[in-house]
Amino acid sequence: MLAVGLLRKPVGLNKTEARYWGRLVLARHRGEVEDFRFHALTFILGPDCRYTPEAFVLRPDGTMEMHEVKGPFIRSGDDGMVKLRVACRMFPMFRWFLAQEGKDKVWTLTEMTP
Repeated sequence: MLAVGLLRKPVGLNKTEARYWGRLVLARHRGEVEDFRFHALTFILGPDCRYTPEAFVLRPDGTMEMHEVKGPFIRSGDDGMVKLRVACRMFPMFRWFLAQEGKDKVWTLTEMTP
């Protein structure tokens, strides 16, 4: 059973992000995730250009991951996707993932490579 404090959703998440937050809560309960934080880190990509991935995820082996959360439709030239690709190249010390919820409500986690 999870403590109530672990179930309190962070303020400011959209519905898709809230569903992904719920998945991470369950993954932490199963021991697949050591810890996670939403909107915790902001990366400076250039002058007046910043990127904040939705989730910082710490795995039990110490691996640090950044997750960009998207719904079923990603628009061409989406600002978050462009910044995700740039951040992936600039900060290779992290593993970068696109977490996308399909129309069928099934999540896919795609690792981004530099």
